Amino acid sequence: MLISTDQLKMLSRFNGYGWLDAPLWFLGREEGLGRRPKRPGWSLTWELQVRSIWQPVMDVRQAHQLLLDPYWENPDGSQVWKHMAGLARGLLHGAPDWQDPDLAWQYVVNRLGRADSETLLGEAFPLPKANINSLPYTDLFPTQKEYKARVWPQRKALWQNLLAKYHPRIVVAFGGWWQSRRDTFGMLDWQMLEGDRVRVAKMQSGTQVYLTPFFGRGQLRLEDLQAIITHGRS
Repeated sequence: MLISTDQLKMLSRFNGYGWLDAPLWFLGREEGLGRRPKRPGWSLTWELQVRSIWQPVMDVRQAHQLLLDPYWENPDGSQVWKHMAGLARGLLHGAPDWQDPDLAWQYVVNRLGRADSETLLGEAFPLPKANINSLPYTDLFPTQKEYKARVWPQRKALWQNLLAKYHPRIVVAFGGWWQSRRDTFGMLDWQMLEGDRVRVAKMQSGTQVYLTPFFGRGQLRLEDLQAIITHGRS
């Protein structure tokens, strides 16, 4: 599809959903489009026009109202967000029932990524995609490799600057991208948690960073979430 350099600049301003002063940040690779492409009348051009007028940080519910996507009406929705909710409840509140799926869904609807709440949902890359292998922006980026090479340096600087300014208590960076870009957080002493699937290190600012498998497609185990919560609460 066609996307202008000016539109890319506007879209690249977006930091994420929630609150930058939140104690808990989640960082993914890039935002998916969910079920919106199946909706009658939806187009990627329209979605990018909506996103182009967003503020750098948006309340997730307000943003999805603008996208005509009432996720709060679909309890079978994003497993990624449900895992985030479980971690937030366990890490920030010490909830012994953090695995409860109904309570996780209530957290997703009422608190996750909400303005002035306790979480920030951010992404390494600014352009939403249907899946990890798709690249609908070929007019500007003929290949995935070129997209990453051109966009990542600016996004890396963005996240490094935000981390230096806001000092979140905990960052959970999930997916293979962050595993291979650990230097984003500085030259740290990374250790493996029990289970050998989650890395952890502490930044000079005191921010605790966890690098985990992707939160969807069955890649993250409950044991991995438990390991993070146990370590983060110790």
